[in-house]
Amino acid sequence: MVNPGFEASGTPGWPGYIQPAPISGWTATGNYGVNVSGPGPFANNGSNPEQDRVAFLQGEATLTQTVWELEDGEAYHLSFSFNARGGNKPTLNVTVNGETALEYEVNPVGDAEPYYVYVYNFTADSDVAEITFAQTAAGDNTVLLDDVRLVKGVYLEPAEIAHTHPQAISDAYAACAEQLLGLNLVQPEISRPKLWDIDEKRSCNECKRSGD
Repeated sequence: MVNPGFEASGTPGWPGYIQPAPISGWTATGNYGVNVSGPGPFANNGSNPEQDRVAFLQGEATLTQTVWELEDGEAYHLSFSFNARGGNKPTLNVTVNGETALEYEVNPVGDAEPYYVYVYNFTADSDVAEITFAQTAAGDNTVLLDDVRLVKGVYLEPAEIAHTHPQAISDAYAACAEQLLGLNLVQPEISRPKLWDIDEKRSCNECKRSGD
């Protein structure tokens, strides 16, 4: 992925709109831009995982990147972090080559809580993957995005890794998180990030916290 953490465009002038210029590495429609997480004004809650900046989609808007040189028939996983502007309830719709990866009504994580994280496994049916994030809720609603990654291979939960390979669950979790999120972890009970899982239907009204 190009510019996965939305740092390459720098910090636009307040309130952060970039249109009609593109966000570096991405094509977009509607109202979109980049905020430093915290000051906002759109990214005004939560703790994002990747450096300082996040992308925002306000109103009906989309953000797309086409990734080339995939291997047809091979497994890949798309991961990303997301949140909502405080007081908003956007709907995030994510597609890979037109197939729905996620459709989700997003509540703000609030305060300094970590962003939601979602992982989508798929099998490449060509050498190209067009990945699109869309905010589809009516009205003035804003969704926030960060740390978009496309990695070859099936994403396994830490327990699955530990079962497949004879190693401690803490080591499995650390290896998995380092690959997916670029984190340096020690024991999970000390520094494990609070990942959020979305139910297997990929369309629900609430999330559950894993590992708490």
